[in-house]
Amino acid sequence: AGEGLPGGIGLGMGAAYESRYVSEGRDNLDGDGLFGTTVEAAYEGLALNFYHASSPDVDYREVNVGASYTLEWNDWEVGVSYTFLRFLTDRENDHEVGLGLSYSGLPGGFAAGVEGCYSFEAEGVFIETFVERECEAAEWLALTPSAVVGWNADYVADGHDGANHVALSLEAAVPI
Repeated sequence: AGEGLPGGIGLGMGAAYESRYVSEGRDNLDGDGLFGTTVEAAYEGLALNFYHASSPDVDYREVNVGASYTLEWNDWEVGVSYTFLRFLTDRENDHEVGLGLSYSGLPGGFAAGVEGCYSFEAEGVFIETFVERECEAAEWLALTPSAVVGWNADYVADGHDGANHVALSLEAAVPI
């Protein structure tokens, strides 16, 4: 949920549970789940965020601190980001830079885009393309189904380079 403050500053907070912690085409916790919380402050196109995650099933904890800048023009959106990732369980860290481009003017209310990030630790890139559509199921519930195709280029060191996964997901958002 987000809240606007005087001066155009927005604050947001979110909580999520993933029954399987899957990202970049890999199951990061061998079938175990992950709880995550996010806090974000935004002003115009600039956003600062903090993310903390832990698993209720295994000893895994992660903290991410990041900044992003997004420009919007008509139905186009382009963004750049930087994230510092700290993996508390094994005391490792990483730095990532990202770039994304999306278009929300497709017929039927669909949006499509491409997002990529470079990991300094892995010295590799991961790219995802997506198609999604937000639907207001009720006044208190927004659903966003999406289809994603991922591409690995040395980002996942022990993973297949090239197209490495297709995913279908359904996000449910309930404002508090």
